[in-house]
Amino acid sequence: MLGKNLFGRFLVLILICTSFSLSINTGNDKKAFVTSSPSDEIPLIVTEDYDAPIYIDEDSDFDSYGFPGNGLQSNPYIIENKHFMSVEYLNGIEIHNTTKHFLIRDCSFDNMDYGILIVRVANHTATVAYNEFQNDFSAAISIHETHHALIENNTGRLNHGGIGIHDCTHILISNNNFYGGISLGRITVGGIFVMRSNHSIIRNNSLNNFNQGIHVWKSFNCLIEENTIVNMRFLDSIYLKDSTNNVIKNNFIYNNLYGDGIECDQSSENLFINNTIYHCADAGIRLAFQSYNNTIYHNNFINNTRGSFQGYDNGGADNLWYNESIGEGNYWSDWEEVGPYFLGTMNNDSYPLDDLIGINENDLFVPITYYDDHLEENDFIQDAPTLLITQKHELHYADIDIYKIPLTEGVLYYFSLNFNIETINLDFFLIIESYLGVFNVLIGSETIDETKTFIFSATFTGDYYLIVVGDLKHYTTIVPSYYQLKYYTEIASLSRIYAPIIWLWVLLVFTFILKKKKK
Repeated sequence: MLGKNLFGRFLVLILICTSFSLSINTGNDKKAFVTSSPSDEIPLIVTEDYDAPIYIDEDSDFDSYGFPGNGLQSNPYIIENKHFMSVEYLNGIEIHNTTKHFLIRDCSFDNMDYGILIVRVANHTATVAYNEFQNDFSAAISIHETHHALIENNTGRLNHGGIGIHDCTHILISNNNFYGGISLGRITVGGIFVMRSNHSIIRNNSLNNFNQGIHVWKSFNCLIEENTIVNMRFLDSIYLKDSTNNVIKNNFIYNNLYGDGIECDQSSENLFINNTIYHCADAGIRLAFQSYNNTIYHNNFINNTRGSFQGYDNGGADNLWYNESIGEGNYWSDWEEVGPYFLGTMNNDSYPLDDLIGINENDLFVPITYYDDHLEENDFIQDAPTLLITQKHELHYADIDIYKIPLTEGVLYYFSLNFNIETINLDFFLIIESYLGVFNVLIGSETIDETKTFIFSATFTGDYYLIVVGDLKHYTTIVPSYYQLKYYTEIASLSRIYAPIIWLWVLLVFTFILKKKKK
């Protein structure tokens, strides 16, 4: 009888302890934010709040949809205030083979394949303005075989690509703002693509946090000016391939994590003038194989290539890194103020400038001293500092921040980031490096007021990386934002998993002992 009472009391105690162990830290539970496919990032919901995709294949379709206007230049058809969300990666607005004037404005696109796709419409008839794009799988805006079109004042976030033009001429792309960002389900590849599209103008656009900024391929007589291109993660901020007679001027390029500020590849007779190229992992400007008769002068090269030559010329001896007629070249932050600036190749800048050209230090929101705290070494994954577990790190964000963290296989880790939400919205992600600076995103942040958190069980023992990013626009006007970063592991949280098993073993052992006593 005593044995039965003792056993019953012990069983009750086991149940209470087990329940307690399952509830440890439930007030601090954190939901792991994991997605297995791009569509998981967007709720799979279609409601009356969203419009059906629009497909126009001839002029009469504008009237069939009932859009206001009559298609004349003075009274174009207007597609406006539409809101599109797709669960199957459809195109939002698709227009082919029309001759009427039309304007697409003030529409929003979420999780589409192409937000807007325009193919073979008549000259001077297409305008795309003041639209918003998010999470589009292929590109926000794509225009093909069209001439004299206007793309202006559009914004986008987390799109695979921003704006693409293909086999076009005389396209004006101006005042657009695209933030690539980091996504668990897709790679944000490039801001603006110009493919076989001559006489195009890319002016005053802001591109942030893509793999590549502006890509120009087999295009001639284009003007690329006054763009802000920051935080490119893998390829060059501006890349010219097989392109000739283009002018690249007055662009601000900052913080390319892996590549060059500008690269010419088999591209000749281009002019690079009045660009500021600041803090890129490789060269400020690189003239690669078979790039001839290019002229580069009145540019600012500031702390690029982490101490090596800030310019590189493998194109040929006939490239000029100065203007002979005025006897002026470029500003190089590491020039020793004596003699030419050597490029490490057959060419050099014979007339380096003593002072910044067109700007002063106050125009740059961070000091130009390379080792200043605002210009951190952790901008580059190769130099990422190691963060220790359990320590709270007081940091600040001025561009992209990357930290190395050693994790142990099978251990459950908690990550938290705290920041002033009034200053800027920050995200952070756990990544692993895969190939040549491209990284795989393992898990991302979950917003809770001014705190972002996630948990992660390490799948191997070794180095992982935390990357902190934010949607800054024009970097010359933004003040760095301060934040706290911490990661830790909790033994108590592990006990929630193993405690029931341990108590079950105790119960079995106790039952065995009681049975032995009865015998």
